[in-house]
Amino acid sequence: MEFRLADDKGVVDYVLFGDDGRPYAIVEAKRAGKAIDAGRQQAEYYADELEKQFGLRPIIYYTNGHEIRLLDDAANLPGIGAGAGYPSRAVEGYATNDELYAMIRRRTQRQDLNTVSVDTQIAGRPYQITMLQAVAERFGVGHRRALLVMATGTGKTRTAIALVKQLAQAGWVKNVLFLADRRSLVKQAAEAFSEHLRDMPVVDLLRNQYGTGQVYCSTYQTMMDLLGSLLNPYQFDLIIVDEAHRSIYRCYSRIFDYFDSLLLGLTATPRCDVDHNTYALFQLNDGQPTANYSLDEAVDDGYLVPFKAFQCSSVILRDGVAYKDLSPEEQQQWENQDWGIDDDGLPLDIPLEVESEEINLKLYNKDTIRKVVGQVLRHGIKVAGADRIGKTIFFTRSKKHAQLVCDIIHETNPQVRAAVITHDAYDSLGLIDQFKASGKGSLDVAISVDMLDTGVDVPAVVNLVFFKPVYANTKFWQMIGRGTRLAPNLFGKGLDKREFYVFDYCDNLRRFEDTDHIMPTTGSQQRPLSERTFLRQIELASLLPADDPIRADLVSGLRNQLQTVPTSSVLVRPDDRADLEHYLRADAWGSGTDIESAGKLAYLPFADGPEDEEQAKRFDYLMLTLQLSLARGEALPTRHRDRVTNIARHLLSKTNVPRVAAAASTLEHYSEDLWWEGVTIADLELVRRTLRTLVQFIDPGYRSEVILDIEDELAEPCRVQPTHRNR
Repeated sequence: MEFRLADDKGVVDYVLFGDDGRPYAIVEAKRAGKAIDAGRQQAEYYADELEKQFGLRPIIYYTNGHEIRLLDDAANLPGIGAGAGYPSRAVEGYATNDELYAMIRRRTQRQDLNTVSVDTQIAGRPYQITMLQAVAERFGVGHRRALLVMATGTGKTRTAIALVKQLAQAGWVKNVLFLADRRSLVKQAAEAFSEHLRDMPVVDLLRNQYGTGQVYCSTYQTMMDLLGSLLNPYQFDLIIVDEAHRSIYRCYSRIFDYFDSLLLGLTATPRCDVDHNTYALFQLNDGQPTANYSLDEAVDDGYLVPFKAFQCSSVILRDGVAYKDLSPEEQQQWENQDWGIDDDGLPLDIPLEVESEEINLKLYNKDTIRKVVGQVLRHGIKVAGADRIGKTIFFTRSKKHAQLVCDIIHETNPQVRAAVITHDAYDSLGLIDQFKASGKGSLDVAISVDMLDTGVDVPAVVNLVFFKPVYANTKFWQMIGRGTRLAPNLFGKGLDKREFYVFDYCDNLRRFEDTDHIMPTTGSQQRPLSERTFLRQIELASLLPADDPIRADLVSGLRNQLQTVPTSSVLVRPDDRADLEHYLRADAWGSGTDIESAGKLAYLPFADGPEDEEQAKRFDYLMLTLQLSLARGEALPTRHRDRVTNIARHLLSKTNVPRVAAAASTLEHYSEDLWWEGVTIADLELVRRTLRTLVQFIDPGYRSEVILDIEDELAEPCRVQPTHRNR
């Protein structure tokens, strides 16, 4: 409500009063188009006057209609001085009466974190206490984000749990969100919080989205789905980000913009490999996390165990397979395989060779797998008086590869308890529990496709088998971390785990022997198809004359896409809302306007139309590529032109489909090479509209997975000394 200050000192746009009649917050609103800080000074003046009148300084909001900023300059942060508060920060909405009351009450309840002891039963190792002290110091002086770099196995989750308890006891937080990228890690975290924080109810949002508690655990994707529906921006006082790295920044940073909370990042990625965007997300300088504890330090201090590495080599894994080198019987096997079909429905030619990169991805050789399995079962670390193979993880390339490994383990030794653990396996979390367990019903060997590469804690693991190449330094050391944990009494009373073995069949140890010279990967930067199509449509529209009907159709389609996104959607970044509103207007797309800047909205989650099947959207993109070539004055790319011709010819073989039969004469026209002479953008547009709903009837091309059983040569494992560990 609007409020007039005492002695006629001004009129506040909005004052939010609490149940006790005191002003909890004010809102100073400026019209759209004004700079966001235009109302700050005036808002602070109003807050001063209200504080004099009511004895309470309100929370300050100021806005220009698109952006909102919050200023709690009386937060009374212990590390700064009496009454000192937080700097102004962007928020995504206004707090409720209860939430405002909690913010104000926290001003007097918040204690200096250095005066609240750490629960050493949860995290009592010296380096863990150092980590907690570093976070306490950073939060205490007004920073709201911190990043801990801790080697795998050093207790990141326990450290985070101890911090939650400390912050809760000190009056800093009440509700906490823990985020991880896998269901198994969410389950593991929820169990750990429940074990150590019995006074703070834990809710696993993957199992109960409507549960009520204080600690909530979720995957990033589930949380993205809940933004703006079940959860408001002030829902959490602290968010913990498990394994904070570049892919989290790229895909899910919207979560951290939406919630107004403290933010703690946890990562095992070596600090030199944490990328710039991740440091920026936590408002830190490159290479300078809040605190760091490396694998080298942990091994030297006796908190993790080192590994012995064995370099193993197979002719096929190293060199691939050439048809000419096979025996006559093996050549017959080769010739009898179904190698797949191309995009035009024709059988693929039998290859003359398969390179090593495709082994265990498209071509599987049973003899190679048989020899690798035998070698690991012979040379791996044993338990139970050396009668049984110790806990072992096989890192494999694909589900087919994993299943073949599992089958051959059972063929080689039926007494070995092995299972494939993948994200889509039935009861994959139950299988992980079986692998963690010991005794009857437990698993000895887990064959993993990505699922066990990071995060899952099984201290009894003593053998890691790299049966796939790894190309990212960060991922390699995370995988090594599956074996580094301590396991007391693993081999009997007083006989602790002192080391673990690494069997490398894909040259990873050599690849990462000197990681100082490995360029960090930034992951795939490919934009989604809808985003790329939107950008190409904008470019084509910008190149066409203002009165071109194709341009008019493009602009209409672009506006229709934008209209499927509500301007209030939490998936629209606040600083893009003004642009979204602008480009929803017809006059924003007129002649002489800068429509290319609309490309910044290409990331938005547009709704598909009723006929927007994936094949249709891919065909749209193909035709846009050809249209853009003409619009730029370039020659048509031959392979794209031939692709359209082949699509038309392939469809002519599908005239048993009534819709295709009705277009047969047109398809025949498009299938002729002469049709392309003098082709125009309008001609291509007609092809696009005619064929986009028919391409779904084309049989997709594929490369078959081929399983052979040909003789391979496997050298005995060679002990190598790693020259570099994670720092």
